[in-house]
Amino acid sequence: AVFLFAFNAIFVSVIALGGLRIASEIMSALFWLILLFSSSLASAKSFVNEEDRGTSLYLRFVAAPAQVFAGKLLYNIILLVALTLFTMLLESVIFDVIRPDSPLLFFLSSLLGAFCIACVMTLCAAMISRSSAKGSLLPVIAFPLLLPVVFVGLDATTMSIAGTPTSYILPQLGVMLSYTTILVLASFVVFPF
Repeated sequence: AVFLFAFNAIFVSVIALGGLRIASEIMSALFWLILLFSSSLASAKSFVNEEDRGTSLYLRFVAAPAQVFAGKLLYNIILLVALTLFTMLLESVIFDVIRPDSPLLFFLSSLLGAFCIACVMTLCAAMISRSSAKGSLLPVIAFPLLLPVVFVGLDATTMSIAGTPTSYILPQLGVMLSYTTILVLASFVVFPF
């Protein structure tokens, strides 16, 4: 369903844009929007399903909280990396502008973004799993935590599409990596509570 959502979003974008030549900033923003909305669909169910099925109590007896969080995080990372690769491939085939001059940097910034989004969504899904408004609460809680990575990731992918020198993009990747590392460490500290 998540991959179908990403495909549909790209398909609707193609129809809406009608073959227009798109600037790198708009193409990068479209890429991140599709990634964010697809990830909120994918990650929302990670802990909610455990609560709905009644298996969360079983998980508490079988595994330590860090193990449960690590498993859910690993699942979300794999899913979002696959979704990112799918979206990148589909957009590069359909749109002419996603032929970055720095494909490795575009790839790295997208994957770092997917990794960070997976961490934020996993932690927020754990926080809302016992809430009565599970579906609508995740984007509201995750939005402030996602803003830094979206701004930096958007800049990094836009610069890599536009052919900006590597020396300007590497600091952006460093910020994304640092933010993701801090988020992962904080998540493992906060999750047991």
